[in-house]
Amino acid sequence: MNSKNVFLHIQQLINSSRIGAFALSEGKFIYTNRALSLICGFGDNELLNFPFSKLLETDIQNPWEILEHGTHWPENAPLRSEGRIKTRSGDTKWVEVATTMQIIDQMPIILGTIYDLTERREAEEQMRVMSQRDPLTGLVNRNLFLEITEKLLALAKRKDEKLAILFLDLDQFKQVNDLHGHDVGDRILQETARRISACIRKSDTACRIGGDEFIVLLENISTQEDAFLVGEKIRKSLLEVFDIEERKHSISSSIGIAIFPDHGSSESDLIRGADQAMYHAKRSGKNKISISQ
Repeated sequence: MNSKNVFLHIQQLINSSRIGAFALSEGKFIYTNRALSLICGFGDNELLNFPFSKLLETDIQNPWEILEHGTHWPENAPLRSEGRIKTRSGDTKWVEVATTMQIIDQMPIILGTIYDLTERREAEEQMRVMSQRDPLTGLVNRNLFLEITEKLLALAKRKDEKLAILFLDLDQFKQVNDLHGHDVGDRILQETARRISACIRKSDTACRIGGDEFIVLLENISTQEDAFLVGEKIRKSLLEVFDIEERKHSISSSIGIAIFPDHGSSESDLIRGADQAMYHAKRSGKNKISISQ
């Protein structure tokens, strides 16, 4: 096989690859393969003479600028970076760009590849979100709730503001769950999460601790009465019948409230105080709100 045939086979391999390949001269594309055109949303050969810099969105260093600024870049030394590029449609994609500089006919030529990381990045983001959320209700999980509470508590201390923790437990949930099954119980928990979320501000945070226990963080409240009114709104919302699988289920809730700085100065103090107040509400007949002492 002669060198010309070898070159043709290499050309076919590059064009069939899912990795974008390119060459730059004076900052513009002088060669692109089909994969690069697809990644960037251009037709075949439409990127020729197109400035590489116009694709760049964030975090990717333009290799041609390195040469223009006179920075020493040894021949064949690889340069890698990850970031986003802008496609022809205006969308952005996460990519990895790898480039080297070659001297060809006494001219600096940049050879490079672009690998589409979008699916991987989206999967990583989905996994990150899932790791911070309760898989059944979509509310934040305990770890993220504690992290948010710690930050907002520090902010409240600096600004001399109040915040409240509401600890909530469903009163008749175990009986319904045992009698009608876990599928019905799960639906009730999901609807409970939806109703709680509808009763609070976007700046507030609702969390499912586990089982039928939920906890809510109300930031920047003016008085204890503000927290009580939100608790009452949640309590009344959960008294509405749960209509699931053509059956009507009645659930009530017991809610305990602790206020910063009145009932504690740390997240553990406030959660413990709200938890104890919730149990006091249960012992007092359920379907009640109790304030921490």
